[in-house]
Formats: sequence, structure tokens, C-alpha cells
Amino acid sequence: MNNISYPDTPGYQNTETSKAAARSMVSIAETRREEVFSKISASSFKGITAEQIRKSLELSCNCKVYPRISELRKKGRILDSGRKRRNENGRLATIWTIEGLAG
Repeated sequence: MNNISYPDTPGYQNTETSKAAARSMVSIAETRREEVFSKISASSFKGITAEQIRKSLELSCNCKVYPRISELRKKGRILDSGRKRRNENGRLATIWTIEGLAG
């Protein structure tokens, strides 16, 4: 994968299926990562959950959002706010933010 490693390129488990899935995302991962970052940064101090990001981007499942959140967190571009909010299913979800980041 072009000698670029996680979190700059999608990560994968040590299986051929997982590697193939990561390779299939390389061309769109950066765009999706920036879309997710844009939603988080626009949420200001109140923050936003993965489910709220998914809905605002009109994506079919959170599985398209969680990996990009992990990459952004690993890169130090977003933070877990330490707060939770209930999703539509009633489960508590992490609220992501950029508040508190230096720079």
C-alpha cells in the first residue's frame, strides 16, 4: 500500500480479506476522513457522535465512519470529549470534538 501506514491509510487485520477491504478504501479514505473531520469541527464545543456524523453524511452504516474517527484520533486531530450522548437506539455513544487541541 504505497509504503504509507496507518493512520494515513486504512488499517487492517492480518488476514487477506481485511487487507483487501483496506486496499479498496484507499482511494476514498482521505475524502471520507476530511468529511468526518469537517462534521466534528463544525460541531464546536458541543461535539458530535459517530451516529450523528453518519446521518449527516447520509451514509448507510457507522462502519463507514468509525475507521475514519480512529484515524483522525490517532493523528491527534480529534479528541474524545469524555462525554457521552444517547443514540437513537438508546446506547451511550462517545462525543467527539476538536475542543482542547493545541494549535
